[in-house]
Amino acid sequence: MPAFCTGLVAPRLSASMLLGGQNMRLMLRSVSLVVSAALAGTVAVGDARAAGADRAKLVGVWRLTAVTAKAGETVTHPLGEHPSGLVIFAENGAWSAQLMAERHAEVPASTDPRTTYRAHFGTFTVDEAARKIVLHRQGDLDAAGVGQDTIRYYQFVGDTIVLTLPTDHRQGVDVVTTVVWQRESHAGTGRRF
Repeated sequence: MPAFCTGLVAPRLSASMLLGGQNMRLMLRSVSLVVSAALAGTVAVGDARAAGADRAKLVGVWRLTAVTAKAGETVTHPLGEHPSGLVIFAENGAWSAQLMAERHAEVPASTDPRTTYRAHFGTFTVDEAARKIVLHRQGDLDAAGVGQDTIRYYQFVGDTIVLTLPTDHRQGVDVVTTVVWQRESHAGTGRRF
């Protein structure tokens, strides 16, 4: 039986219903309405699944490939040209990210680790119409980040996701930071990283 029919109760047919044209028309109309309502429910479910397509595509493990900051024509690499890191987006809405500058191991122990290492976790929501992810930070290496929501605009390009931070205004210059992640695994694929 199709999934949309689950839980439907078929009307009992009596001899008088089968014999009476008026009753037969009413019964067919009722059955038609019930089937139409059930089919409409499957379309709504299908639309909801389609609406969550980007969120489903986001779920998995992603490896950091680049962080760039563009101010006018000047492009810099805040974590170096070869940063490393992982971000994990779980199906249940949890996320965790760690980003490390390529020079992190060379920094003296007395240096603030936040200059070369970033770590945060929490929950996330996806606004597909605006193509943005809202990261609800529950924990952060930087205490000022705890409890904050941060926005990342996203674009999928093959097996990468490009996250763009909202424009930052520094010393009268607009700075746009972009973080690029490469897919490592996807839930249920069995691939390991």
